[in-house]
Amino acid sequence: MMACNQTTQNAENEVQKQAGEFDWLLGNWQRVNETDGKETFENWLANADGSYAGKGFTMFAEDTVWQEDMHLLKNGDFWQLEIIAPEDLSPTIFKMKNHDSLWFVCENPELDFPKTIRYQSVNDSLHASVSNEEMEIVFKFLKQ
Repeated sequence: MMACNQTTQNAENEVQKQAGEFDWLLGNWQRVNETDGKETFENWLANADGSYAGKGFTMFAEDTVWQEDMHLLKNGDFWQLEIIAPEDLSPTIFKMKNHDSLWFVCENPELDFPKTIRYQSVNDSLHASVSNEEMEIVFKFLKQ
């Protein structure tokens, strides 16, 4: 009976450990390397099931000129990043290739662009990039 309780407790501890794995994403972020006249933001929240929900959007003057919803979630044994824009019928899925306590890399080699999405916590900032073999776009964010 004690062994069963210990196994259950170990499983619960593992779920709690994994649930906070990407908490460094949480908060409201503003891009600091945006082109003149535009403002880009990302907002990330933790869900009760251990997944994360993000919203990215760019403003030009007072108009939203770009937006997307993001979901970082566990699918079986693997994490994946799902991205969906308002005009999309279904999300584009990027499978997490590698991660550590302060960064992750997701890939979808079937796409032209981006094939790779990276996120990293750097001091009090968030760095993200989207890339393929020929091009990389870097996003640097500061917490609001």
